[in-house]
Amino acid sequence: MTTDRVGQADDPFGTAELRSAVLAAWERSPARFREDANTEEDHGRGYYRDRVVVELAQNAADAAARLGEPGRLLLRLTDDGAGGATLLAANTGEALAASGVASLASLRASAKRPSAPGDARAPGSGQDTSVERPRLVGRFGVGFAAVRSVSDDVSVVSAGGGVRFSVEGSRAVLAGAVARSSGLRTEVEARGGSLPVLRLPTPLGAGITTPTVTIPTATPATAYAATTTTPAVPAGYTTAVVLRLRDAAALAAVRAQLALLDDALLLALPSLGEIRVETDGDVRVLADVVSRWIAVTRTGAVPSALLADRPVEERSAASWSVTWAVRCDGGGRGRLADDGVVHAPTPTDEPLTVPALLVASFPLDPSRRHVAPGALADLVASEAGRALADLALLVPQPLELVPTGLPGGRLDAELREAALTALRAAPILAGRLASGTVLIDGDVGDALVDALSVTGLGVVSVPAKHRAAARLLGATTMSLADVVDSLPAGLTPPQWWHLYDALAPYVDGDRTVREALGGILVPLADGTTTRGPRGLVVAGPAVAALGLRVVHAGAAHPVLVRLGALAGDDPQVLALPAVEAVARDLADDLLDSDVEVAEGWPDDLAALLALLAGVAENPEHRETREPLGHEVPSWVGSLPLPADDGSWRAADELAQPGSWAAEHLDLAVVDVPDRWAPLAATTARILGVREHLVVRTVDEHLTGQGARLRGDDDRRSRDENPDQQVSGWDEYDDYLTAVLGADRPVGDLRVVADLDVVHDDAWGAVVDVLTHEPDARAALLTPVRPLDALGSAQAEPRREGSGSGGEAPTAVSYTAWCLRDVLRAPFAAPAAASRADGVQRADGVHGAGADAGLGVVLPAAPAELAGVVDDRVLEALGAIRDVTDLETFLSVADPAGWDAFWSGLPEVGAPVTMPVARAVWSALATAAAAGLELDPLPGRVVALQGGVPRVVAADDVVVAGEPMWAQLRAVVPVADPVSIDEVADALDAAVADASVVAVRASEDTDERSVPERLALVVGRTSDTFPATWTIHDELVVDGTAVEWWVTTDGGVHVAASEIPEVAAARGLAQAAGLWASRHAIEIVLRDAGRAAEITAENAWDRTAVSR
Repeated sequence: MTTDRVGQADDPFGTAELRSAVLAAWERSPARFREDANTEEDHGRGYYRDRVVVELAQNAADAAARLGEPGRLLLRLTDDGAGGATLLAANTGEALAASGVASLASLRASAKRPSAPGDARAPGSGQDTSVERPRLVGRFGVGFAAVRSVSDDVSVVSAGGGVRFSVEGSRAVLAGAVARSSGLRTEVEARGGSLPVLRLPTPLGAGITTPTVTIPTATPATAYAATTTTPAVPAGYTTAVVLRLRDAAALAAVRAQLALLDDALLLALPSLGEIRVETDGDVRVLADVVSRWIAVTRTGAVPSALLADRPVEERSAASWSVTWAVRCDGGGRGRLADDGVVHAPTPTDEPLTVPALLVASFPLDPSRRHVAPGALADLVASEAGRALADLALLVPQPLELVPTGLPGGRLDAELREAALTALRAAPILAGRLASGTVLIDGDVGDALVDALSVTGLGVVSVPAKHRAAARLLGATTMSLADVVDSLPAGLTPPQWWHLYDALAPYVDGDRTVREALGGILVPLADGTTTRGPRGLVVAGPAVAALGLRVVHAGAAHPVLVRLGALAGDDPQVLALPAVEAVARDLADDLLDSDVEVAEGWPDDLAALLALLAGVAENPEHRETREPLGHEVPSWVGSLPLPADDGSWRAADELAQPGSWAAEHLDLAVVDVPDRWAPLAATTARILGVREHLVVRTVDEHLTGQGARLRGDDDRRSRDENPDQQVSGWDEYDDYLTAVLGADRPVGDLRVVADLDVVHDDAWGAVVDVLTHEPDARAALLTPVRPLDALGSAQAEPRREGSGSGGEAPTAVSYTAWCLRDVLRAPFAAPAAASRADGVQRADGVHGAGADAGLGVVLPAAPAELAGVVDDRVLEALGAIRDVTDLETFLSVADPAGWDAFWSGLPEVGAPVTMPVARAVWSALATAAAAGLELDPLPGRVVALQGGVPRVVAADDVVVAGEPMWAQLRAVVPVADPVSIDEVADALDAAVADASVVAVRASEDTDERSVPERLALVVGRTSDTFPATWTIHDELVVDGTAVEWWVTTDGGVHVAASEIPEVAAARGLAQAAGLWASRHAIEIVLRDAGRAAEITAENAWDRTAVSR
């Protein structure tokens, strides 16, 4: 029996009896001492080595649970800096009692027995309650052993007293026992001072009387004495546990454990409502955990069969509990736990990869670090899976709770499988099971997902980081193109509109998406649905009367236009067959009939005008001066409108009231009755109602092959060419063929229309427009040139007509061609006009005023050009300033220009200056070579008669290529032998022929030899130059005396004169084909000695030729 005893101090918790029982057992069986010491060491330094703070919190939670009120825990770490550090753990709840002290002093014999649901206290507690309170956490009474990991001196105190557990107290108590038991002494000495502490509590404030026996110590021995003071319990708390920390390592361990405390401990110990941590003067309070966490707790009964393999003291725990929780911030968004272990309820070493905090009543092994496998653990894991699915319904991002990757262990794998099974059966994706949802592959916005919600496809929005989790739960992935293809019918027009709006950002992205959108369903105004927007019209209800397939107004979204539908103001609507058919029927029914004022606009015509009004108000067309542009078909101009003569007229045959066209063009005027809806000017313009001169475009074409006006649509027949709306086009195309050649490609041509309906007195106004209005001016001044192989206009020559030196031929514009005909060009340039380029001509003439000879053959400028000083305009209109202008003008194979010129010649006999005559003859040869066909033939021409150019009756002239004919006839000289027949054909005149004339020469002759050196002078050999020439006293051809003549046999004959060499030189020059050398020949004939001189001078002529 032990002999230690408590002094006079009170022992309210019966520690003496506890010590006596323990010492008696150890004395009887020293091995039991060894077992208890090793067990305490295993718990303190092994299983619970890093859990002292958690275990103290667990005890505080159990104390609070016994009273059924939220508990508070104070953890205060103090360090005096001299190696004296203390951890104080003060808690509220049930105070320290004898049973509690006995529990603390025992091993695996806790007073906190598991109780059945409804009992808050262990059996025999003396308190019965029907209120279910939080279940107790401690199960074996071993958790308190964690204090031994950091302390050798622990005090527990309440208002009723306290107890102390210390190495020094155990040494003092053991002194008497080892004196009585040699076996015990051996065991104690074997431990070298490492003694058990928790089995031998002593009351605070009491000393122990023991025999004087020496027991080894691990540290220098100190006399054991009762503490002189009892640690104070902080105000507001019930019980305090005070640990004198063993050393610096213990202090560091406690400090680290305090730093790790967070909300997870409060969630694991729901009986605690607050934990206050005071460390080195810093204060941290954990409380209100519910406000920062989203949690789900589920409980249930444990079938008794599942407890059969559990320790006896656990078999009374007939219920299970599971709590899942995730953190949330002020906005309520879930943020996941990061400790990554299972809590049961305090942290274990079981890894957890499910991204949430789990607190569950798993059965634990004795170390309380691992879950004991078995049926009970399987049940809790299965229920944990279902509870996680419940939590997923509460958090904003449920997919964050889905475990992905690899499991961390056996229990984690079981929990993950249970969780996945439950999550697959929970409607966590937009209120749907994941297996019934669709994820759109790629990055799509929430707006599209929202719009698709009405389709029944189950499309949900899932961030990229959660897509793997959604697929793990059974979600299906589809491309956006496949989703579009799967869209069902039956949506309302507004729902379709929102869907189109959401799809709009993806139209210009992936090609497959655009192709799918091209076949999307579209509701129509007639209540039906069609696939694909192409060919549909997005417009108001008025156009439905025209037989168009119109998109329902509630679904009319701009994206349909991007996908191929036509906007109501798009000119392409006018090209739809249904619209054209209505328009042509209206034209057939109404044109040229009387307007019935009382009936108003015909319904179909009103619908068409409404459609056209939308097109006209389109910003792309509102300001155009070309109402029938490229996008507007030509039949629009045939729409009937009421005219001022009381009939229906085609729109493009009418003028707008009060406009320039109404004043200057011979057109009827639009006259809409007062009681009818007015016709807007913009609508009238797009219909082709004239306000001004209209500039049109003729498409690129081949000369002589016909052309098409811009704006013609593909359904027009090929025989509808520009001549139907541009007067004289066929004749102009003939002109282009004559100037540029047949089948030559020319680019788009700008032309001024309506020139055929200009009032006779309005041409001055037309010229004013052509001079000052940019589009009309360009249509007048832009020449026409053939295109090269690359489709570009060839190099531009300076003047109209056939090019030279490799330059491309150039024709004047259609507008200039027409105006020249109207103004009877050519005509003399007004006196006020001057050359814009200031070029001095070879003949020294600047303008018409300086070259008086032009005034003989040209009329004065017409009155319509009074005041026009624009040189380019005048040139385009046919004004002639000098002989070069005249030659250029007439060199074109344009019968109209030549007819105007011939008609403007003065009476027969009028003299013409030689520069003017030479320009006319040169131009005539050029034009004839280009195929000039005069119709009618001229009555008067310019010819050489009697050695003087003059106006001669056309019937009196012949075309001559030899100068000798000027002595005999009125001739049109042609220098190029190749051109003689062409000019004759153009004038329908005879060609001079020496073989049909009668030559009579006197027989008195004087035949003279040609000097041998003369052939060398003119660059010929003697066998290619006449050797002789003959002088006759009289020389007559067809009854007319001539000075010289060359017979058909090449003989040169000269009439006798004082200086016969002059006539002989002309005959020899013509006979040798060297007319330009006649003067040199004359010099040598008269003075053969000058042959060397003339030959030397000719060197420069030859040099010039060689170049």
